[in-house]
Amino acid sequence: MTPAGGSVLWQAHRRPHGRMLAWVLGLGFLLAAFSTALIRSLMIVSDPLLGGAVGGAVGLFLVFSLYQGSSVRVERGARLVYSLRNHDCISVDLRRVNGLRHVSTGVLAGIGLACPVDALTFLSRKGPSRRHCEATHAHLGLALILEFLRPEDLEPLCAACKASLE
Repeated sequence: MTPAGGSVLWQAHRRPHGRMLAWVLGLGFLLAAFSTALIRSLMIVSDPLLGGAVGGAVGLFLVFSLYQGSSVRVERGARLVYSLRNHDCISVDLRRVNGLRHVSTGVLAGIGLACPVDALTFLSRKGPSRRHCEATHAHLGLALILEFLRPEDLEPLCAACKASLE
């Protein structure tokens, strides 16, 4: 939810792109094929059309769910809110962020926040968990990766973060 009073300094909504988009489409295809095979094997009288329709629907649901992307907004009062699939997941106290940098490893792409994990406030179970953030912090030195953000988003995000601290 966007707070009242026009306190949003910067906001971006991004969908999967590049390698991540290819990964999402590939995963959706594999899930559809697996679901089709599973449904057909569970049927007493095998109906390829019905099995294919159910499997295809499951695969499409996964693709459309992941394709909703993520949103990031920077608010006055030194607060960043990260949302996945239209659900606010994590709030970050920007006073405790030591730096931001672009991350691109494998299919993971986004902007990482270097801060302690306890600077994150978990708002929903629909996003990354505390355990996931701790593992990311141990592996990459970043507590949170703002997925799907592009390298060109780094400069305006940094500027908005600085403005929110003033």
